[in-house]
Amino acid sequence: MNLALFITGGLLAAGLLIGGAIKLIVPAETLAATRAGAWVRAVGGTRVKIIGGLEILAALGLVLPVGVGFAPILIPATAVCVALLMIGAVVLHLRRREPLLAAAPLVYLAAAGFVAWGRFGPEPDPNIFSSHVGASYLSTGRVGAVVAVGLGLAGAVAAGLALSRPGSRLGTGTAPLGALSALGAGLIGLLVAGLVVLTSDAGIGTGNGRAGAFLGLLAGAGALALGAVALVRARRSAGPDLSRGPARR
Repeated sequence: MNLALFITGGLLAAGLLIGGAIKLIVPAETLAATRAGAWVRAVGGTRVKIIGGLEILAALGLVLPVGVGFAPILIPATAVCVALLMIGAVVLHLRRREPLLAAAPLVYLAAAGFVAWGRFGPEPDPNIFSSHVGASYLSTGRVGAVVAVGLGLAGAVAAGLALSRPGSRLGTGTAPLGALSALGAGLIGLLVAGLVVLTSDAGIGTGNGRAGAFLGLLAGAGALALGAVALVRARRSAGPDLSRGPARR
């Protein structure tokens, strides 16, 4: 049961993080122009950005207590907030006669409900209302897991900025800086998370940071994938001059 809650919470956090990052990074006009973006025009760009920020905060609320071991009550509380947010999304799409678009929020709603029920439910975590879990809540493994997740998130953000704003300093239209930053952060995050997994001597929920390290592996892999896409686009945009360096006079 505990493992199922960790997996569901991790997948829910990953989905919220990706969706929130897209809403924050991609211009609202671009989102509205997509096939499923009619609701963006109805809601408005500012509200879409707010929703994206809330989704990223929710993702952090689901994973940081696991990685750091502090305030585990945040996990089910965040899950309840996510459920309320998804209920609003389902109502919005149904009122707009978009039943297919309501399917994804329903999946998120089910996952958030499961996490909230599992943590608050018939057999709740006995430490759920304590300020931290175990005496080793700042163990080396947990610190490493938080660092790995942070590097993966930073790399994903850098790649997202490079892809969505090609004319900026990080953009793919000027130089591969954003792509290389994403690749570097993702690779280091993967190495740190892998080290935590390999050196942990107990299972998930024992305070050694293994659960957070698995999330770090996911975040690092995502940053590497996005960074690779951004690097390919940067190479195509710059053409042969990118590898030749400055022209000689």
